Amino acid sequence: MSNVKAKISPSKVAKKLSSLANTKGAKGLTKAKGLLSKYFLAKSIVNGIMHGDKASLTMLGVRIGDSVDIGVTAAVASFALPPAAPLFIAVGVVIDVLNKLVTSMFKAANEVDRINAEIPLLVSEKRMVFTSRFFDWFGTREKDYLEFLVEEKKAKDRAVSHSLRFLQENIAFRGIVFPSRTMSYDGSCRLRKRRCKVENAWGCTTWDYGFKTVGSGCERNKPCGGYSSSTDYWEREGAWAYVDFKCVCDSNSKTEFDYPRSDQTVDFRNMKSLYWERAVPNDVEGAEFKCKPGSLTFQDYQVYQENSRFEYLCQNAIALVQPWSRWREGQIMLFDLEDGNDVVYINKENATPNLFRVGNGGVKSFHGGKGKNEFLLSGTCTSELKVSLVGGASEFDTVTITDYGELWKRKLFDAIFSV
Repeated sequence: MSNVKAKISPSKVAKKLSSLANTKGAKGLTKAKGLLSKYFLAKSIVNGIMHGDKASLTMLGVRIGDSVDIGVTAAVASFALPPAAPLFIAVGVVIDVLNKLVTSMFKAANEVDRINAEIPLLVSEKRMVFTSRFFDWFGTREKDYLEFLVEEKKAKDRAVSHSLRFLQENIAFRGIVFPSRTMSYDGSCRLRKRRCKVENAWGCTTWDYGFKTVGSGCERNKPCGGYSSSTDYWEREGAWAYVDFKCVCDSNSKTEFDYPRSDQTVDFRNMKSLYWERAVPNDVEGAEFKCKPGSLTFQDYQVYQENSRFEYLCQNAIALVQPWSRWREGQIMLFDLEDGNDVVYINKENATPNLFRVGNGGVKSFHGGKGKNEFLLSGTCTSELKVSLVGGASEFDTVTITDYGELWKRKLFDAIFSV
């Protein structure tokens, strides 16, 4: 009796596989049950690879760089050629590992580019970002200070956009000075510390102890628990040991939620050599920056740019002004610094009218210029509020006190008005 060989039409198999691909997708194919289904699936994949048939591979949902697990595909392919099963599995595992390594490498490089586009990175930070993202295979990496800076920069950009709309809709104002933004608030942060006593090329191998809280009730980038700043940093202790510090802040679940910075110092008397913050807002169309957040001293590379520049001082504040084409005589400069301890100095010869909104806080010290200076006390008057308002050379300086809807105006004769 002659041997009978049953031949299954490839077109029917392709049609069936195409139907599966269209109804369940690539993952549906890998979940096909039954030895016969696995056999034809594996044989089609192997034939497609051997003959370079990209059209068939595309139909099957197998693409180079796709999220299909190549190791599983190779294991299924072993059904097609049982004698070569160990080889298929070994090659598949190697290819799968290489695929994950290459994917991790590209993801890490893209993350470096993304952060660098927002916050220009130092060379050491680029290496740190690449390494931490490359080895984050299980998604357990904690958020670092660079991601916090990116969020803070976006918060400042939102505040700038809001102030830009205000200026565009109110031509009576020359400009506006307002608080910078932060993703944490006073008292929301804790500074934690741990010590590594044995370190190698891959990091710490033996921790002397876990994280301990050494400071609480702080604000990020401010002194905390006797330490100079509540940020993420480390200090070397000998050749193989170091101390690791971590700043942890309570935050709102919405990343857009931010807080105004307090304790602003604005000095428009003359430009000074200062250091901008790293998370300064982007330039915008339709307005110009008179100053961006900065400090007279370089305090921390995580917070401030290394190179100094010659600018007006706006510590914890931002000043936005109308473009030259929209300047009009009599336009008002608005200083709305909200709550906190605030200090403002205006050039005595500057004839631009100024409107100072005086909010709550400990100490307010506002020094006007040659133009009309109006001080609007809109905060809640308490025994803790100490205000020093100094009018300039103008004879038309006034103080407006708002209290339960009533208004009082007092004339200032180039003197200090204290509350």
